[in-house]
Amino acid sequence: AAPGRCHRAGHGGAGHCPSHPARCGFLAQQGVHRRKSRAAWSVRTPGKAAGVSPVPAVLPRKSGNSPMKNVLEVYLKMAIGTYEQYKERLLSMKPNVYLNGKKIDRSNGKTGAERDLADWIVGGTYVMKQCYDTANDPDYADVCVVKDPDGSVHNRSTHIHQSVEDLLKKQLMTRLICHRVGGCMQRCMGSDALNALFSVTYDCDQACGTEYHARLQKYIKYCQENDLVCNCAQTDVKGSRNPKYKRAHMQPDPDQFFHIVDTDVDGLDIDGTPTKGIIVRGAKICNSCAPYVDEIIALPTKFMDSEDRDYAVAFALPADWDGIKLMALPGQH
Repeated sequence: AAPGRCHRAGHGGAGHCPSHPARCGFLAQQGVHRRKSRAAWSVRTPGKAAGVSPVPAVLPRKSGNSPMKNVLEVYLKMAIGTYEQYKERLLSMKPNVYLNGKKIDRSNGKTGAERDLADWIVGGTYVMKQCYDTANDPDYADVCVVKDPDGSVHNRSTHIHQSVEDLLKKQLMTRLICHRVGGCMQRCMGSDALNALFSVTYDCDQACGTEYHARLQKYIKYCQENDLVCNCAQTDVKGSRNPKYKRAHMQPDPDQFFHIVDTDVDGLDIDGTPTKGIIVRGAKICNSCAPYVDEIIALPTKFMDSEDRDYAVAFALPADWDGIKLMALPGQH
């Protein structure tokens, strides 16, 4: 990824198109369209994949006897997105994916009723469709949906775990969707990134008097309200493995690890107010779903000491943010 805007000291950055007037957030970002939506309800019977053990009986809860039955009464208030909303967000993104050396669009290039996602991306978006469909299915509400104390709800994929039960249900949800797609559910790493940062930002604030945790909470709420798909960009390319370059700051090419190149950059916060941020440079690898997610959350790939301070940075950005280039391999459908 070329230089991208983020938000360690508080940023975001000016919007890049009329549809996205302001981009900013936690240690980064914002601006994907907020849409009020009604969830699409459909009742379906859990199937069995050939050669795969059935999903545990605890998963297919029927709405009539589910502890989440009262959720149905407030479903129109739910912050549970739909596949259709997700697809529209992808179609509104700027082209920044490179396949076989060529920059390509996420759409099929057609207009009107024929406009749809490009063929190269539908293998991955099919997985996301299963994530949204199960969250909108009353039979799986107990596993895939979290009810908040104020009566609102959000997708468990954007949830911050509060208990052992939360962790168990997250694993049950993961297994359920993995059974449906025959592989990874792909929203797991974004969830893990949010939960890791929830703990780390709190500890950092307690030790250093920073304000990262409040920014992260603001960003988490944004993700929950819009049921955004997040990707975790963690693995750096790492450069030379020569022992004399074992720390990130020792690399002969500093861009082999994600790092800060400029600070005190003018930008806009999520609410449109002026704030300061940073610019980063580097590359992350092994982020399979990056071309078809809403948000990319970047984290350090290893322990960073005081000499690596410019590399000890976490932030989030929209997947089509100015300066981000996504180099992909052809997907297997």
